[in-house]
Amino acid sequence: MFDNPHSAETALCLFISYNANGLLNAAMLLGGEPWYKKVRNAVADIHDGPALNRSAIGRLMDIYDLLALKHVHDRSRPEAGFFSTILPDDPCVEEICLLSDELHELLEAFVESDHYLNAKQARIDKEKME
Repeated sequence: MFDNPHSAETALCLFISYNANGLLNAAMLLGGEPWYKKVRNAVADIHDGPALNRSAIGRLMDIYDLLALKHVHDRSRPEAGFFSTILPDDPCVEEICLLSDELHELLEAFVESDHYLNAKQARIDKEKME
């Protein structure tokens, strides 16, 4: 997985590896224990797996949705409650924004790369990223 240091896949995997603690902290703040477990499992799968597959990319896109606050306006979702407890000037807000922005860029690059095998799924996933 980490053979080509210039591939979009490698960049995405390295980002997840280097930022695992930040992603876990953000998941706990924005989604509580369920999201913490989802992120922990995704990080472990990416670290242990031979390559990123559609399932792993789907999990990373879900994590991006959490970081990008896509669910905080839906009061029926627990993320809305977790988000409401975070003060706007809390230093974690900047870190979450940086993680979200970088993950978004890396996911877009991966979806557009040669490593992403299913062109139809890539279009669907790219639309989801917008």
